[in-house]
Amino acid sequence: MGGCRRSVSAVTRLPATLIAALVAGCAAPGAGVRPSAGRGAGGESLRITGRDFRVHGAPVVYVGAKAAKSVVVESDSLITALTPDADVAGVVDVTVQFADGEALDFPSAFAYGAPGVVLTAPSGD
Repeated sequence: MGGCRRSVSAVTRLPATLIAALVAGCAAPGAGVRPSAGRGAGGESLRITGRDFRVHGAPVVYVGAKAAKSVVVESDSLITALTPDADVAGVVDVTVQFADGEALDFPSAFAYGAPGVVLTAPSGD
């Protein structure tokens, strides 16, 4: 599942207590990304758990460098999304970028399997 990092990039002058509350959001028990692996073709349903998701505006979820599809804030503690296709097999970060500039990072949270192999029937046999 990997750890979680939260950053506040849009605001520079906030009281320390407010910054601590914002950054603590990903430290919620059970915060993470499930499943931790899927097909290279994409289309896996991700469940991203944490807290305070609704207060930051619409999110964009990145799996590696690509934006996920069908992103839905299901509740204050759950975002669902469909993984995009992978360029190559391997482990990638999952990042939630909120409209207010806050980002929630899950380093090495998802592993893509090798892209599917297309088999063709031999001709002339």
